Amino acid sequence: MNMRGIGVKIIEEVYEKEHFLKDVLEGYFHAYEFEQTEKAFLNKLVYGTIEQQIKIDYIINQFSKTKVDKLKPFIYYVLSMSIYQMLEMTQVPHSAVCNEAVKLVKKRKLGNLSGYVNGVLRTIGREFKYIKYPEYETDPVQYFSVLYAMPIWLVSLLMAQYDEETIKKIGEDSLMSPNMTIRHNPLKCTKDELIAELAKYNLNVKSGELFDYAFKILGPINLKQLPSFQDGYFLVQDESSMLASEVLKPQTGSKVLDLCAAPGGKTTHLAELIGETGTVVARDVSERKIALINMNIEKLGFKNIDCQVADATVYDHTIKEAFDYVLVDAPCSGLGILKKKPDIKRNMNEERIESLLIIQHNILNNAALYVKIGGVLVYSTCTINKQENRAQIDRFLTEHSDFELQTIELNHTLSSMQIEDGMLQLLPIDDLTDGFFIAKLKKV
Repeated sequence: MNMRGIGVKIIEEVYEKEHFLKDVLEGYFHAYEFEQTEKAFLNKLVYGTIEQQIKIDYIINQFSKTKVDKLKPFIYYVLSMSIYQMLEMTQVPHSAVCNEAVKLVKKRKLGNLSGYVNGVLRTIGREFKYIKYPEYETDPVQYFSVLYAMPIWLVSLLMAQYDEETIKKIGEDSLMSPNMTIRHNPLKCTKDELIAELAKYNLNVKSGELFDYAFKILGPINLKQLPSFQDGYFLVQDESSMLASEVLKPQTGSKVLDLCAAPGGKTTHLAELIGETGTVVARDVSERKIALINMNIEKLGFKNIDCQVADATVYDHTIKEAFDYVLVDAPCSGLGILKKKPDIKRNMNEERIESLLIIQHNILNNAALYVKIGGVLVYSTCTINKQENRAQIDRFLTEHSDFELQTIELNHTLSSMQIEDGMLQLLPIDDLTDGFFIAKLKKV
């Protein structure tokens, strides 16, 4: 089975059909019987290529007379994937990379361009140590953009909000291979039983940074294929996401609304926290998203969750002041999870963020009306963009005098945590957690 041939097909589908890389890759893993080493190779190849596309484009433009915006799409994908191998998969000789690329081009019946592909790649291989990158002193925006493979608009946004050292750490983290964090499910097993089950597969497991029920799995692994995943022993969830439920801190027996609930990580966590006598109402915008939540509920074994299809941007008068606690994990730009979803760099832009700001504002305004007097509202996102985070809460407090910002109390602190005026920003640095924002508000 030609792994590079499948790799270029995956990249082609992500770029041309705008499908999420994670979904495309899982589809191929389901359709073909790959060895674990083949899966690891393919995972690194396609994630890395898309993740570092901006840097790769810069290199292509330096060595090719035909610039990236003029290349035939398939040739562009083959060149990109091959250059990534030269950059990061150094166990493969450059000559082998060139030969495989030429084979792919000929197989696609583009043999007349095989000489061009061979020439560009062999020149890059020969001049590899002498590639010229932008200099910080001359053009800091271009420097960060190429070094960390971030679009210019994103670098400019970060430079307006964070200092140089923080941007550097965010950029470094965005290019790291992501580890996976899981949340133990006490309904199905004890923590010791979970650890023993994972040990059967020789996984490199370490304790979480914040919670004793969280575990990090180091290295590439498809946890969803494990029997313990299918049996509901655990759920894949980052600790930053777990923290949102812990900050909301619903009391046993209370009534909770999870307003943008799919795929159900926070929903099931909240259901665990409130116990069997409480109720979580989980809402999301489509039947497909509700199906994802129900799948997790069934697997984990929770009985105190009511799933409903509803658009959070549309006010529902039937649930006015009906909940003790409301969680709004709002749709956002996802700039805190770039290493897990590198296609965000390609798909997100300033215009889309502007539309998200409107959606977030509308959802927050509706959520405020669903909270009982004395109840608590938590707003969270998986972004590090202050426009979507602090600015939204500042505006909300200006427009809603019946809410007060609450102090977020933490048992643990991390180097990635920034608390400003009671609002918590987790930065994606040092491989600790995803980038995440949380604000806690009480209705008075």
